[in-house]
Amino acid sequence: MLNLLNQDERQLLERHRVGKSTIVLPNGLNDSERAALASAAKSSRERLARKEICFLGMWGVRKGSRDWGKIVRSILNVVPDARFAFLGTMADEQTVLRDLQLSPHESIRCVTTYHPRELPNLIANCAVGLFPSYIEGFGLSVIEQLAAGIPTIAYDV
Repeated sequence: MLNLLNQDERQLLERHRVGKSTIVLPNGLNDSERAALASAAKSSRERLARKEICFLGMWGVRKGSRDWGKIVRSILNVVPDARFAFLGTMADEQTVLRDLQLSPHESIRCVTTYHPRELPNLIANCAVGLFPSYIEGFGLSVIEQLAAGIPTIAYDV
């Protein structure tokens, strides 16, 4: 059995009579997801003016939660009007703020869960993505941010 990432790979193998037993398990974004992310994205000028930095993913030590407090404070020292969006944390806002060692702040947006169709609008205004993950199977969040035109900084894992 072969595990393929998309239908194009499956068709190529079938054309060459290889891999009769195949399954397609997408490890990325399909065309409609990429299109939705790209079309929702605001212009660079709008995003840079808003200065919002986003993190997509579960909140936890392996995802860099212990690093975020220092990251946020370092950025706010240089860009005092920066904003932060923590999306899909699966942890409540109080937990995130406690880990950040910050009190509720209008520059911090925390969305515990969202439907995948909501993501394009949730990140449409973000200027930069940060992904300080220490352990990652497949960084779908990075791909989603890049598909939305958001430059993303990630740890080398």
